[in-house]
Amino acid sequence: MSPTMSGYHVGIPMLRLVSTWCAALLLTCLLAPPGLAAQGGAGPAQVASSAPTRPTPDWQALQTRIARGEFAAVITRLTELLREPALAPADERQANLLLGAAYYGQHQYAAANPPLRRVLALDPGNHEAIKLLGLDDYFLGKPREAVPYLEQARQWMPGQVDLEYLLTVCYVLSGDQDGARAAAAHMLGLDPGTPAARLALARVLVQRQMEASAVHEVQQALAADPTLPLAHYLLGVLDIVYGQNEVARQEFAREIALNPTYGNAFYRLGDAEYRLGHLPAARTALSRAIWLDPTYSGPYILMGKLLLQEPDPELAARMLHRATELDPNNYDAHYLLGRALQQLQQPAAAAQEFALSQKLRPKTEGNFGLDAR
Repeated sequence: MSPTMSGYHVGIPMLRLVSTWCAALLLTCLLAPPGLAAQGGAGPAQVASSAPTRPTPDWQALQTRIARGEFAAVITRLTELLREPALAPADERQANLLLGAAYYGQHQYAAANPPLRRVLALDPGNHEAIKLLGLDDYFLGKPREAVPYLEQARQWMPGQVDLEYLLTVCYVLSGDQDGARAAAAHMLGLDPGTPAARLALARVLVQRQMEASAVHEVQQALAADPTLPLAHYLLGVLDIVYGQNEVARQEFAREIALNPTYGNAFYRLGDAEYRLGHLPAARTALSRAIWLDPTYSGPYILMGKLLLQEPDPELAARMLHRATELDPNNYDAHYLLGRALQQLQQPAAAAQEFALSQKLRPKTEGNFGLDAR
């Protein structure tokens, strides 16, 4: 994520990330051999024997068309197929599975639900239908209904961290903190009863913009283990969210005492000092952050902003130019570089930076927060 100077916003576009993973999972489900869709129930050979002889639909071709994004054509074909009389149960099951998947691929989640549930009526243990129903219920805004399906899918898909993250989110949105903590712990290979598990859940809560609940989890974690790595850091960023800059400064100092080579703690300390008006202290902290992690744009941007106030536009411009090299799509880096160039009497170059910053602003504004690093 790109740091910006407009303030702290602790959410990240996790929905976009989850959507990307869900699309990949859809393709994983559908590119499997058709016979795999019968897992958990009667196999195709068992049910097909009682059905009238008819040409078997080309399931593989339909799966391939879904993988190519040809959802409308597949929906039309499968809807026609499901209207045929005396459809064999195996064909009905597979047709409903692919119909649900096609609707899901079109983001028509309400339309996807009935055919997927029909699959489970015919084959209660069908893995693909269970996975897709868990995802579909999540996108329908029904996290509580999604949980049991995702819990089952997790058993079949060990090591799928994205799935476990989504399950954690569903527990959070369902108001089940204990379930969320256990899911977050499992996602990271932790014991759910440990302070580290509380810290893991706090990170998820922060991403969901549930800061008050996140503060509670971090405080509980620190009460159990005051030396837990990154707990003071996370609490400090949350303090800045609430405008408690002095408290945040103290938390970052505690984190640095425990973790003296963590560059981002110095970056956040520099930000807290800057907000408090302690510019020399901010400059020292930011210099240390840059030395510890010279590949992250955040400290360069804040240092540039600070140097513009001193004023030292020449050094500010060098810092901000480096920031644009590290993060070319950062609004603030280009905007502040434009200001520095303006002070250096380079109006044409400044105008270019201002124009570029305006193009970038809608894409990056509001992402500065816990998710930045």
